Amino acid sequence: MTASAKSQECMKKLKVDNYEETDWISSLPDGVLSNILSLMPTKYAFRTSLLSTRWKSLWASATTIDLEWYPVGVEKDAYSDFMDFVDRVLLLHNDPNLNRFRLRYLGYCKPYRLNSWIGAATKLNVQELDLDLILGFVYVLPRSLFTSINLVILKIRGDVSLRYPMVVVLPSLKVLHLHTLATLDEDSLKNVLSGCPILEELDIKRDQRGGIETLFICSSTLKKLDLSLVSSSVINEHELYGVVIKAPALEILRMKENVTKPFHFDELPSLVKAELDVSVPEGSSYKDDHFKLVDGILAKIPNVEQLRLSGHTLQVILQASAYVFFNNLNNLQIDICHAIQWANFPELLGHMPNLKVLILIKAKRMHLNCFWQTSQNRPECLSLCLEKIIFRGFEASKVELKLLRYLLGNAMVLKHLSLTSFSRNEQVKKQILKFPRGSSTCEIELLEENCLLAPRRSGF
Repeated sequence: MTASAKSQECMKKLKVDNYEETDWISSLPDGVLSNILSLMPTKYAFRTSLLSTRWKSLWASATTIDLEWYPVGVEKDAYSDFMDFVDRVLLLHNDPNLNRFRLRYLGYCKPYRLNSWIGAATKLNVQELDLDLILGFVYVLPRSLFTSINLVILKIRGDVSLRYPMVVVLPSLKVLHLHTLATLDEDSLKNVLSGCPILEELDIKRDQRGGIETLFICSSTLKKLDLSLVSSSVINEHELYGVVIKAPALEILRMKENVTKPFHFDELPSLVKAELDVSVPEGSSYKDDHFKLVDGILAKIPNVEQLRLSGHTLQVILQASAYVFFNNLNNLQIDICHAIQWANFPELLGHMPNLKVLILIKAKRMHLNCFWQTSQNRPECLSLCLEKIIFRGFEASKVELKLLRYLLGNAMVLKHLSLTSFSRNEQVKKQILKFPRGSSTCEIELLEENCLLAPRRSGF
């Protein structure tokens, strides 16, 4: 090696050594470090106070406080230590504006302690409050929470009650999540919604608790609504309820509900995306009204552009004698179940003249005991619009192959067909290749799905 080369090598090594020895973290401005600490759980951010004098108070300027308490495998004194830690975190916080306060708590906690923490967060002008409280008793939130002028996002889950009269003034609240609360009645929900003049997103998940007979949602500003029933047991008819929605600005609707009482929707002219999984309990005396219920919902959302249907909901639609026209629908996703009668499927597609994407999702080993009758009808969307078909959970059953053969043969502008199966089958591949194709430019892709590995691609 020449002297010049050795000199360059030494300089390169010197630069590397200097780079490795430089404390790049400490050279960052306090504002940047505060933002980094805000991304950590507070218990880890607090530990940085041991690094140096500068870091001793830096953690207290973090704009997020994120705390968790799960009393599993902890020492007896850990409970009181955690209480003192939360008190200290809120007391020493030196930024007058708190972006987010998140508390996940499992176990007993005295209500006055919870009140003091929530009150302290409110005084710090918290914008997002996220509470998940599994306490073993019903906790009543402090009334001061519902008069916060700075709160933008409020998420509440667990053993919490909203069943009491209160003044609600939340002028900045845009997002409200109420998940599996201990009590939530109609009057309290109406009261809360009436006090949120700019609310845009509402997410309600409920179990058998709560005592609601009719879920009344009225908001002129609401854009996104998510309603779901969370249950691990059989639902009785007396535990179910009706739904009334008056939200003319609604753009996204997700529903996963067991219901017995009728739904009442005002027109939803702004709705562009809907996900519907609406059913009644097995053996319910309201079974005959299931179609009226689903049809009543669909009639209110004719302008929807993206639609996802559960198998049970689709089955009710396919049994109807008349379908709603979805002239704006371009994306349809179906979660397949056993009961679907595919014979009426082409007629349904005929009421979706601008459909471009069709997605079929089927669980593993769900054998479709369905009747398929070869249809001579070619819906307008197959002739002019449908460009992409995705079928996940494809197992090459007779019904699936007949359905696929029909779609391939009639989709005249199809560009891409993607089949995801749980095993690779060369015979099926050869069989599908022989199917007549309405589109000469269609590409067919086979993906093998493995829960432990990424899907393997095979184009053909």
